Amino acid sequence: MKHSSWNYQKGLSIAELAIVIVIIGILTGMVAGGLRMQKASQLRGIILQVSGFQIAIESFDDQYRDLPGDMSDAHDYWDDGANGVCGTAAECNGDSDGLIELDVSSGSESESFRAWQHLDLSGFLGGGYSGTATISVDQSDLGINIPIAKINKAGYYLIYGDLSGGSRNEIRLGNFRANEVNSNASLTALEAFAIDNKSDDGDADDGRIFAADGSDATANDCVDGSGEYDKSKTTTACVMSFPIIP
Repeated sequence: MKHSSWNYQKGLSIAELAIVIVIIGILTGMVAGGLRMQKASQLRGIILQVSGFQIAIESFDDQYRDLPGDMSDAHDYWDDGANGVCGTAAECNGDSDGLIELDVSSGSESESFRAWQHLDLSGFLGGGYSGTATISVDQSDLGINIPIAKINKAGYYLIYGDLSGGSRNEIRLGNFRANEVNSNASLTALEAFAIDNKSDDGDADDGRIFAADGSDATANDCVDGSGEYDKSKTTTACVMSFPIIP
């Protein structure tokens, strides 16, 4: 019996298969390289953001002789009525003790959140920050009462505290945490090391830049027992702190 035509699928030859494999390899390399470049850009963005905050805070201090948030006469500068653009005097003013405090236990407004608003109102930093926590007494809401970082779900808050190396006024970088300041991990140990090594000394517990395990991280996934970045871990585990004024 004769067939007028044959229907069949032609398989790939060895040469054609080799070409396909090479193309896949090239595309995979391009994607991986692009992701590395994106991550490197994010880390550089964090360094530049922090530097911008430090310059803004130092400029504010030079002009007003007080730190943002801690400024005791802020309401006198930004009052457009009974309550003023940053609330009542009790809400808007700090206590001028030189510490940017995260303390809302007494029902007063937190200097930590007011600091970003003072920087915005003074013109040293944009953002239109609310100066208050609206959902919980000390919850940091990205883009609302704190600036958003150049990395997913992370932001910055100001605090007088002790992440490592002694209490100081510092800028902290962390991911969103419900009902709290943004103290969840935002970086891997390797990413945190890259920032520290570029801007400081590369030591997690020494110098001007510190790192520690985030609130949601497994212990020692960011910093090991000897105080070094555990660069072998790939989990997001680190929060970081930078000096308010370098």
